[in-house]
Amino acid sequence: MLFSGFRRKRHVKVGDSDSESSRRKSLLQFYHKAPTDDISLEEFEQLAVERLKVLRAFEIAAAKFNKFSQEYRDSVVADLRRQKLHAYVGHVPEDSAGAAILRKDNISHFILLLAFCQTQDLRRWFIGMEIDLFRFRLQNESQAGLQDFFRDSKMDFKAISAEEKAAHAEDIIDSSRDLTATKLETMDVFKVPFTEVLKLVSERAVFLRGGEAYVPAESIGAVVESRYRVHLSQMLAQTARALPRLDEEDRLLPILRALTKMEVGCGFDAAQATDAVTPEMIDQLSKESFPLCMKSMHTALRSNHHLRHGARMQYGLFLKGVGLGLQDALRFWREELSKHVGAENFDKKYSYNIRHNYGTEGKRANYTPYSCGRIITTNPPGPGDAHGCPFRHFDHKKLEERLKEEGVRDANLREVMDYVDKGHYQLACTTTFRITQKSPELAQVIGHPNEYYQLGRQFKDGSASKDGKTGSMRSIETTKSLMYSQPVGNQKDEFDDDADLDKILAEAEMKGAEAEPEETAMEH
Repeated sequence: MLFSGFRRKRHVKVGDSDSESSRRKSLLQFYHKAPTDDISLEEFEQLAVERLKVLRAFEIAAAKFNKFSQEYRDSVVADLRRQKLHAYVGHVPEDSAGAAILRKDNISHFILLLAFCQTQDLRRWFIGMEIDLFRFRLQNESQAGLQDFFRDSKMDFKAISAEEKAAHAEDIIDSSRDLTATKLETMDVFKVPFTEVLKLVSERAVFLRGGEAYVPAESIGAVVESRYRVHLSQMLAQTARALPRLDEEDRLLPILRALTKMEVGCGFDAAQATDAVTPEMIDQLSKESFPLCMKSMHTALRSNHHLRHGARMQYGLFLKGVGLGLQDALRFWREELSKHVGAENFDKKYSYNIRHNYGTEGKRANYTPYSCGRIITTNPPGPGDAHGCPFRHFDHKKLEERLKEEGVRDANLREVMDYVDKGHYQLACTTTFRITQKSPELAQVIGHPNEYYQLGRQFKDGSASKDGKTGSMRSIETTKSLMYSQPVGNQKDEFDDDADLDKILAEAEMKGAEAEPEETAMEH
């Protein structure tokens, strides 16, 4: 994918060749070629955010339902319809509106490819979500559309005739998993070179004849998805190597970095912190309403009278977000850190950074608190550090001890730890909120520490709205931020068995040095 154009322009040229989707009337594609288009920076951002919302709809559904269930599919469709983004999973009309849909889909995919190539955690998230979107489209495609897709993707997959299927029906059923004669009657069967389905061959789970495998439609998806995963992994690795050479430091790179940390819904707004907080209030607020990450840093600060840089940044911006003003912040940190370094050293070493975070020093930027996505995926804590996400970075024993101190025990503790084991760190935190705050189920997953705090204060002071009919607390719509997690439940993704992602990424990255994102000015 290429970006060209002069640095000061408000437009960017994307790509260097015609795209697959411009020749086909289907969203099902491998994105082999970048689009050729001239778009404004505003449209660049708009399309990227749209696709983030689409991918997040799949992530939310996977966090609630088995991803192979009808409930999962219904959740995705309902979420996208509500956001007026259903076109990303619907059928493409053969008119100008259809061409516009294909264009948006193609460009938005390559923008996020650029944004999410930068670290392994980001690549893993992007691949997982794009695979889910691809699978959804694959399952909705017609037989004619599948044949077009196989042809355009240079896959030698051919649907056999009804006569050939009837002739080999018994062998196909005997060799396949959970396939009945009734299901086979209404299902396409594809003839595929056996080398494409070696896993099925090794498991004796496919009928072979003359060097070709007869693969039912319900199994062909795993084969196609496996190819797509390898392709995405290679593209991400190649893009990561090329990104440092992109002559767009002033325009595109800041946008790309921001996309990976973006809250794609209402998000936390620091302006919502209307109640002023003083240093004298923080101990009690920590007990009542702080999320576990902030409570842990507060405890460490009170115990050691010191926090390393990563924790001071994470905790300091959080306190700014809850309503601690600059002068009170200076007083709070001076009173605590001076016990460790002395008042004079505090002024020399730490006061500038605090003023910088509040926008009164340096470039005077108004820095905002870190989201869960940023905390989980960037700057992991090392020995002696107190920052990070406890659900992501604590070992099991330490996390269980901290949760028990919060009153999370027995079945509730098992529920939280089950989410942790599956990589659902934000779900684990949201569940902890529900248990400790004795709240109803939240409508969404908490995506920001300050959102956790604000919801906690609402329940504490009784300002959370109530359902007039039942008199019970109504579910609260929370931040629609990115969730960096894995699918929920015992949903065996047969596709995952065909290609080990870690191995693919490692092999792809061996071909060149990996490009890591630069630190933001906030880390000064």
